[in-house]
Amino acid sequence: MAKIKREQKRGLRRWRMEDEECQRLDKEIVQLYGVPSKYVNIFRALYRNSTCRVRTSSGTTDDFNIATGVRQGCILSPLLFLIVIDFVMRKTLARTNFAIKWGQDRRTDLDFADDLALNISSTRNVEKDVRTRIGKAAGVFQRLRNIWSSNAITTAIKLRLYMSVVIPTATYACERWMKTASITNMLDVFHRRCLRTILKISWRDHITNAEVMRRTGVALLSDMVSDRRRRLAGHVLRLPRERPVSVAMDWVPEGGKRKRGRPKKTWRHTFKEDLNEMGVSWHGAWRVASDRCR
Repeated sequence: MAKIKREQKRGLRRWRMEDEECQRLDKEIVQLYGVPSKYVNIFRALYRNSTCRVRTSSGTTDDFNIATGVRQGCILSPLLFLIVIDFVMRKTLARTNFAIKWGQDRRTDLDFADDLALNISSTRNVEKDVRTRIGKAAGVFQRLRNIWSSNAITTAIKLRLYMSVVIPTATYACERWMKTASITNMLDVFHRRCLRTILKISWRDHITNAEVMRRTGVALLSDMVSDRRRRLAGHVLRLPRERPVSVAMDWVPEGGKRKRGRPKKTWRHTFKEDLNEMGVSWHGAWRVASDRCR
């Protein structure tokens, strides 16, 4: 037992020494980025002798010291984290030739690749995301079933509530979805099923889908997604051409070679199909995007 306690104390001392070394390195790294020493000292004072409590079902724990990490919810925490990560990446890639050609420049690290994911998301991942969003929207729709079945609320108000609550849940982050027959079918089937419930139309009534859409006066869910995708593309195309996300719109990997067979569909392919439906060429998309009135 005494041996175990000695090991625990030795480990605790080692942990504190490592944390002190990390804090010293953090201070040096921040100073390399031109932050004045007085601000660095203020940052360190915020973390010195910090304590924390954990809330549980039976109350809160006693205070305990925080020896490592950054404050949760502190606006400085993301900044300090990004500075350290950027320093590590610069040191790692300073003496290497790892890079890809990116327009007139070369890229070595993509810490923020959310915009690039528009062009490289796989169909399987998108279909999984669509199913997840439809499942969440179906849950929201089900919780409002008393409203849909009420005779005291008009159909117009029900449709407005549906478009304001259920549709945003189903189409969250839909701008990055590619368009396939499977995804289009999933979206429109869910949409029409909800509209039939609001209109109290049963399958025994033999009402066509076209008639349902005519009575409600709303667009297909797949068309709403396409409209939001075109709006996102318009914002991207209006950016300066040297911006990374703008370069990604027509970027092709240097020396890249795809596998044999049918090419995998990407977000860019879907956007090209949207342009063809609008009668706009790929190179004419920049000119059309600059016309906000259109």
